[in-house]
Amino acid sequence: VKTRLSKRMRWVKCVGARGDEPGPSARFGHTATCVKSSRFVVVFGGLARGDGDSKGALEDVVVYDARADAWFRPTITTPGPRARAFHSACAFRDSFVVIACGRDGREQFGDVWVLDCDAWTWTRRSSATMAPRDFASIVAIDADTVVMFGGFDGKGWLADVHTLRDASSETGATWMCERVAPARVEVFDELAASGARMAMETLGAVASGGRTSPEARSGHAMVLYGPNVLIHGGQGANGAAFSDTWCLRRDGDGWRWVKLVLRGHAPAARAGHAMGVLTMSPNVANVVIAGGVGEDGWLAKKRVYFDDAHFLDGENARWERVQFTGEGTGPGPRAYQTLTMVGKSRCLNFGGFNGVKACDDAWWLCADVDASMPFDDSPPPQVSSRSLIDDLRARLKVTETINVFEGNDAAFRQHIAACDVEDVRVGDVPKLMREYVATTTTLGLPVRGDDDGDGSTGKNGQGRYRHCDPATMKLKDVGDALTELQGAFIANA
Repeated sequence: VKTRLSKRMRWVKCVGARGDEPGPSARFGHTATCVKSSRFVVVFGGLARGDGDSKGALEDVVVYDARADAWFRPTITTPGPRARAFHSACAFRDSFVVIACGRDGREQFGDVWVLDCDAWTWTRRSSATMAPRDFASIVAIDADTVVMFGGFDGKGWLADVHTLRDASSETGATWMCERVAPARVEVFDELAASGARMAMETLGAVASGGRTSPEARSGHAMVLYGPNVLIHGGQGANGAAFSDTWCLRRDGDGWRWVKLVLRGHAPAARAGHAMGVLTMSPNVANVVIAGGVGEDGWLAKKRVYFDDAHFLDGENARWERVQFTGEGTGPGPRAYQTLTMVGKSRCLNFGGFNGVKACDDAWWLCADVDASMPFDDSPPPQVSSRSLIDDLRARLKVTETINVFEGNDAAFRQHIAACDVEDVRVGDVPKLMREYVATTTTLGLPVRGDDDGDGSTGKNGQGRYRHCDPATMKLKDVGDALTELQGAFIANA
């Protein structure tokens, strides 16, 4: 039985009061990366903009020691990357921070640098170069491989996926552009020529207007969640923000996109938000997003900076808006901050831009437990194998037509209550229609439509698919039946 997670969390001010050095100066568009078994948070670069004289891109490294509750500035003896903001960063092998791309003023970068957090030395990966870009995102998927998605190259928004191979090698690290298979779409139709009554086809675009890969974007948020890479939001070519969630998943030797259809209180469309992973119940890790910038208003749109937070309950495949304990505490509205997982039960939110100036405050976002939050450097829990909607189907070939939910009616109902017709496989249609018949009959939904005069079901009313043969149904019919069934679930809630 799945349980609903508590939505209550709290913000706790991180002051770093035990050290002799102040925290980082106000900035946004920086990176903050956790290394050394969650002991250090390494802040690099960003953009300064405030009331003082200090404006422009930064090149400093400031480190928070979570165990000592203190900030310090390591002595780095080697030349490092140029000052920059809106770059990407991630950790690999627990002791290294990789920095990629970014910009300083009008100049964009396509270089890669690695900071060794044992020796505190920078090295450039001279063999790893790509077309300059900013506002991209990277995550490490294993000890030597980093994945990058999206960004802006000065001419347009990007939707490409690159992997940095042999990241630990000073001379062998190279970028490779990956071909990512589109999300699978099953289409039901009759093939008169072959006499087949049902066929399934993987398409490059969804006939109903959906997409099988994310649109080009920048300023999105991206995290590693179990074996999957999750991507949320961002800004596209028309200037509008996105609210969609995508999964980049291993598919044999390659990659495949999976569009996630999630229930609940989804975050408003936004870009420049921060995303991390937080433990909110025993042994279950959940994705959390905070802040960002988007638009509000109906007739007249206005730019809005958000101060809300949402978490993705992977066990129940739904978004939840976070409720905070305490009043008047926590960071104000902002975008382009960082949210870094430290230990397994808290994330460090630092910096950002509130529409007027850069911020220099740091806050812990943590589950609603003791506010003192003693440091816990134990590894985060493994993501549940049921964390994503499609996990129950992960090992099925696209051509299989078996019922993957056999023996688990509750799981099947949960799936069809949240999915789109594009997520319905051929083998699910008979079970879906049995559920449709049982549910609409039990609720006594009226059959509203044209009376054919012979007592048969009208063609346009609710319940009109009760006597249809699943093998002869068109995709549109399956979609209409699914919509009716989901409405029946809501009516019966």
